[in-house]
Amino acid sequence: MRRIVRPCAVVCVLFAASRVYGAELVAHWPMEEVKDGTLADVSGKGHDGTLFGNGTPTVIDGIAGKALEFKPEAEGGFTIANSEALNLPDGLTVMAWIKPLDGHRATEVLCMKGDKSGDPPWSGWRFRFAWTRIMFEFGTTDGRECSTLSPEWSVPAGFWSHVAATYDGEAIRIYVNAVLVADQAVEGALAPQKQPAILANYIGRKDAYPFQGAMDDVKVFAGALSQDEIFGEASAK
Repeated sequence: MRRIVRPCAVVCVLFAASRVYGAELVAHWPMEEVKDGTLADVSGKGHDGTLFGNGTPTVIDGIAGKALEFKPEAEGGFTIANSEALNLPDGLTVMAWIKPLDGHRATEVLCMKGDKSGDPPWSGWRFRFAWTRIMFEFGTTDGRECSTLSPEWSVPAGFWSHVAATYDGEAIRIYVNAVLVADQAVEGALAPQKQPAILANYIGRKDAYPFQGAMDDVKVFAGALSQDEIFGEASAK
């Protein structure tokens, strides 16, 4: 088991062993390697990533085997093919292990939404690290923009943290190391995004919010996982 301890450990071990959830896994990037410019999605859904930027991320020891380390000067990331299936209007879960290099900036973890500009709806969603916090944001079909942040200093730079966000049509919830740290009531269907998803960078200017640091085991589920299920994912070997 990994370095996460909670009172429900026995129940959560059963979740980790069975890995059978009500929410379907739609993408899983273990971040083990980049082969011929491609980052593999092992979910079987075909969401492989295509590398862009100045050089290939460095393979380092991670939480689940190996991880990828992104350099500040690279301004790189991965464009995710076949991203239409990542438009999840009724809710989703997105999670990753991250080790940010610098806590004094905003960087994207997984992004298919830009900054709010022009007329609504501001479609898509984004999962990002921002000044020692994790943030989840999305645009709704009726033209609103909804976002929630974890508390300040909840995701420190220089350390591995498991970060997750869920939306179930009623609330955004953010978890750090499988602990619920933000819970905001929100309603509305996520507006679909026609642009591809970007892993470790922004959908617009690639020098705006490139991820800096290490990233491991990125996953997306079509539906909101429970806290125990998130613990099972974070603690699974």
